Amino acid sequence: MAAKPIVDLLVSVRILAEVSACSDGLEALGYENFGGIFILGRLYLRTRGPPNFNVAVTADGGDFWNTQIIVRNFLRTHPAEAAGYIAIKRSTYDKRAHLFSTYSKTKEPFLEALRACAERWHSLLARTNS
Repeated sequence: MAAKPIVDLLVSVRILAEVSACSDGLEALGYENFGGIFILGRLYLRTRGPPNFNVAVTADGGDFWNTQIIVRNFLRTHPAEAAGYIAIKRSTYDKRAHLFSTYSKTKEPFLEALRACAERWHSLLARTNS
């Protein structure tokens, strides 16, 4: 998906509290560790290159993981919504919202609506398949 010039990675672990080996290894590679900033149940690390990387580490099957996967699957099957998300991301970045906090907070209202729509879609899909 087109976006800011940063690669976002989502990493799942069995137990988030035991993630120190993962984060220590990334820190040794030059990643900055911001801990659980902004989002409960997610550790955030980043490195700036180029290329630039953001890494979100979260518990497999936890709320953050599940929401990310539901939104990903929703966007894969709804091209119009994916195009809208791309437009918001580009617009936000073009307005010089380059700091991760500003970038995230600027697109948050759109993301809240997107998450709600994706979760409704997922619930309907689950009921249809059961």
